[in-house]
Amino acid sequence: MFFKQETAYEAEFAPFQTFFTEELFEEENRDHLDGRKVRFAGIVRGKRDLLTKKQEAMCFLEVEDRTGSLRCVVFPRTYALYRDRIRMDQPLLVSGTLQVRDEEINILVDQLWTKEELPTAPKKGKSEKTCATLYVRMPRQDRVQYQAMTDILRSHSGSIPVVVYFDDQARAYSIPKGYYGDGSSALLEELTARFGERNVVLKKTQEETE
Repeated sequence: MFFKQETAYEAEFAPFQTFFTEELFEEENRDHLDGRKVRFAGIVRGKRDLLTKKQEAMCFLEVEDRTGSLRCVVFPRTYALYRDRIRMDQPLLVSGTLQVRDEEINILVDQLWTKEELPTAPKKGKSEKTCATLYVRMPRQDRVQYQAMTDILRSHSGSIPVVVYFDDQARAYSIPKGYYGDGSSALLEELTARFGERNVVLKKTQEETE
């Protein structure tokens, strides 16, 4: 899943993206997500068209990134403007507002872009800082393997968030901040030796700062 090599669309969308589904797995973050303006990129995996009471067309999209999927609600006015940009199994950059209702999280969409129609690039002059997330994949939720991972992380403690993905559940989870890693080559070598090269990925992104 998210352990594949970075695709072309991810590289092109990275300067614009401000949200990833990995944030949904941190329970403490959920209360702060509602109402947040985001830009989210992924592959369109599902689309359901429907009519409102006024017989106006709208749709629900299922957009998937490396760690999960998110439902995107496209209301009539937005759908009329951007419906031609929506294509199944193709990448899309979505701008909108997160809506959190109990266990359900949606993006209320206000704009959509394909990779051929991306918005204006971020303004020059602003500095950038490098952000990173460490991903570890395991075949199943195994206590021994999980303990081995956290022991390694404790010996290389740092500020880089860690997401663990369990194949048997097809789910990813962010682990507590007390187990964040330092992203060092020593940490990556130890995790790779334990879990395999294809199952350990350190992904870096650029974030604008004033």
